[in-house]
Amino acid sequence: GQLDRPPVPTGTGHPPGMTTAAVRHIVSICLSKDGDARFMGHRDLARLLERSLRRSGLPVQLTQGFNPRLSLSYTDALPVGMASEGEWTILKLNQDLDPIEVRAMLAPALPEAVRLVDVCKGPPQGVGPVVRYRLEVVGELRSATDALGALLGCPSYSVTDRRRDTTIDIRPFLAGGRADGPDLVVDMVAHGDRPPRPAMLVEALNSIATERGREPPGFGVITKLRMPGRRLGEDETWHDDAGVPAAAAGPPAGCSSTPARAKRAG
Repeated sequence: GQLDRPPVPTGTGHPPGMTTAAVRHIVSICLSKDGDARFMGHRDLARLLERSLRRSGLPVQLTQGFNPRLSLSYTDALPVGMASEGEWTILKLNQDLDPIEVRAMLAPALPEAVRLVDVCKGPPQGVGPVVRYRLEVVGELRSATDALGALLGCPSYSVTDRRRDTTIDIRPFLAGGRADGPDLVVDMVAHGDRPPRPAMLVEALNSIATERGREPPGFGVITKLRMPGRRLGEDETWHDDAGVPAAAAGPPAGCSSTPARAKRAG
């Protein structure tokens, strides 16, 4: 009186007729964002990328559930108004495509202000704890370099975080900096539960210049720079090459708030 059931084949772990999960091929793409595109929010940029991926015809896997979406993940969310030389997005493809094929299919589908910078297999390259920014100086460069030197030389400096209506010590976020032509290039790191926020660094530099009796330098566009990446097969040690302005030799020895320079993540 017991119904006969077909045996489950050994070695599969699935009843007959049930398909196994599709193989995922991980590809990382790096996009730059400048011009008018820097005023796009993260959600707007995500929608733009999804439309571009659909137009490209790339075999991007879909998420599971009642509302399938393209399977994408982002390494960071860029603040509105900030430009970037390279933002990484991770794709899961149904086919094992060469990076050259991915570039050829995706690049023509992107708008002019959002360009494809790089494509690699696996996780993003050159992504580490140090984030480098270029601060466009619209006023006096000497005032900006003096303020940066003063900030590097002090153990702490508090600014107002208007997002949380509180004060925050900006110094632990600053790992180094230097003048580069008419601009400043600074290295920042996350601290505690907060990511680096260059807008608060700009506020600190303007405040320090005022306190020292100098004209606030004023800053224009902030650009997140693309850090150099280590290609597959490289095993040499890499160190952050950030220096400091000639006006400042850096923070005094033993300054507990000075982060150690981090090696690049492989």
